[in-house]
Amino acid sequence: MEALALHGTISLVGHLGGAGQGMDLMSLSLRFATLRAIGVGSRSDLEEMNRVIAHHRVRPVIGRVFPFSEALQAFEHFAHGSRFGKVVVSHEVQSGGSWAEPWPDRGCGAGAVVDVGPLLP
Repeated sequence: MEALALHGTISLVGHLGGAGQGMDLMSLSLRFATLRAIGVGSRSDLEEMNRVIAHHRVRPVIGRVFPFSEALQAFEHFAHGSRFGKVVVSHEVQSGGSWAEPWPDRGCGAGAVVDVGPLLP
């Protein structure tokens, strides 16, 4: 809670069961924060979705891939809003030390798709 910015948002994603330890609502209110619950469905929903994705060979549209060393440029590219497809920050390094090309040669598993919009002013 101490890391929460003034007017920040806490997103509660999913629920594994049990009520938990609770939350200090006074700290939440003094920071004028928002608590947002995000439902993600059940495990069976996830498994069914994955079966449909695999069956129909659904692939993400990758707009641009940045090596990890250019992550800041990836954030800036995303922030300009003129992109099409996912912005990927690659973290895979080839044995020789150069960055791998994760798309299209090696599939989309070599990078992390990032949504960085709220992090930028």
